[in-house]
Amino acid sequence: MDATNPQRRSNRTDFHMCGGCGRLLYLTGERRLRRFYLLHVPVFLVVVNAVFSVLVNFESLSYYHEARGHNEPNFLGFLIICVALFVSVSALLRFEIVGVATSNEIEKLDAQGDQTN
Repeated sequence: MDATNPQRRSNRTDFHMCGGCGRLLYLTGERRLRRFYLLHVPVFLVVVNAVFSVLVNFESLSYYHEARGHNEPNFLGFLIICVALFVSVSALLRFEIVGVATSNEIEKLDAQGDQTN
């Protein structure tokens, strides 16, 4: 479905055929910016802070930085933070608004395709 992303401009597929119902689907791109700032950014900050606060309690996943006076994650701890971020962000990307193509939209795209060929 990401191939139907409206942000891809001319390098996008117009519709994707659903394997279950046979309808033509596409990503609308509605409320994407609002969802980014109200959902993705707070989840990113919460996941990083939560995982970091757990990691500093384990000596094998963090080290004490003498100049700053606190614990910091080591490389393995950093990888755990990255995995947690990847899982949370990839789960959030499923909250995309999917539209069903109407016959008018399909005809309009067919007419545009005929003009470019």
